[in-house]
Amino acid sequence: MITHHPRFGQRLQISGGILLVIWITAQMHDHLVVLIAGSLLAVALMIRLFIEFSIVGDETEEEMEGKYRQFKLLNQFSFLAAMFGIIGLMHQQ
Repeated sequence: MITHHPRFGQRLQISGGILLVIWITAQMHDHLVVLIAGSLLAVALMIRLFIEFSIVGDETEEEMEGKYRQFKLLNQFSFLAAMFGIIGLMHQQ
């Protein structure tokens, strides 16, 4: 990973987010809903990291618009997966 890339911070945040989601999911392995939601969230974050790595830094605005749309869709999916996990966990308690 190149540290002088303009999106280095975002890549680092996503990597940390993946590790955090995997850690929380592993800690709460007794709850099936949390396992499903955590797995979906980790996959969405890995897809987002893959898209981040495809950004080279000298792309045109049109190329970035498509990637921003993908980010928006992944963010919405991640929100739904997290809410599914939280509501399912609250329902089990």
